[in-house]
Amino acid sequence: MFILSKLFTAFVLPPGIFILVLLGAAIWAKRFRFFFFCCAIALYSLSTPFLASKLLSPLEAPYRVFNAPLQAPDAVIVLGGGVIQGQPLSLTSDGLKRALAGAGLAKTYDVPLVYTGGGDKQLTEAQGFAQSLEAIFTPFGIVFSEKGEGFRIILEDRSRDTYENAVLTRALFHDTPRVVLVTSAYHMKRGVTLFEHAGFEVAPYATDFKLDAPRESSWQDYFPSFGNLSRSYLALHEYAGILSLIRLWKPF
Repeated sequence: MFILSKLFTAFVLPPGIFILVLLGAAIWAKRFRFFFFCCAIALYSLSTPFLASKLLSPLEAPYRVFNAPLQAPDAVIVLGGGVIQGQPLSLTSDGLKRALAGAGLAKTYDVPLVYTGGGDKQLTEAQGFAQSLEAIFTPFGIVFSEKGEGFRIILEDRSRDTYENAVLTRALFHDTPRVVLVTSAYHMKRGVTLFEHAGFEVAPYATDFKLDAPRESSWQDYFPSFGNLSRSYLALHEYAGILSLIRLWKPF
């Protein structure tokens, strides 16, 4: 029954059902059989843990260990991870993990916590961050202030992507700031590249890992699932973003 339930989940729900439809089209269609077959193989491959992990691992693996800076940083910078409007904890799960990790680090180092993110919704990512922290910590008597010295909150709510995160956040500092950069592990390589190009000294602190630590493969690694298709999409999106960094040859 356990195996049957896994088979049902893998091949009756999306994307498995679409893989079967494409295979059926490859068998019975009079034209474009090879095209349908290639689409089925591509969709199947991207939906398996095997290929998803192969795509994500090069992005996440270098950041599994946090190399703490020898000197205290000037700030901790958290990259926005999206918001879902209409609820007290308006940050997405990715954004909330980044926010909590960044708040803990900034409190530990007693330095400002800079949250950068605007977006294209009525509620900006920075506002969602402030609301979420208030909803979580206020019942415990913990208050976050935007003023004073040491640990405090600084919101940058105009940026729309990682490039603008780096440029607009850099305008808040003088000289060459040393910062701890917090974002999802799969997004860290692009984030570090852009922030270093903007003039930061960066110590990367990755959170929100999508992959487990390396392990032996199992038979379930060859079953398709929407979760693994989503992981493959995240990886391909990041590789496309990294390729787009050719624009860094142009001055800001």
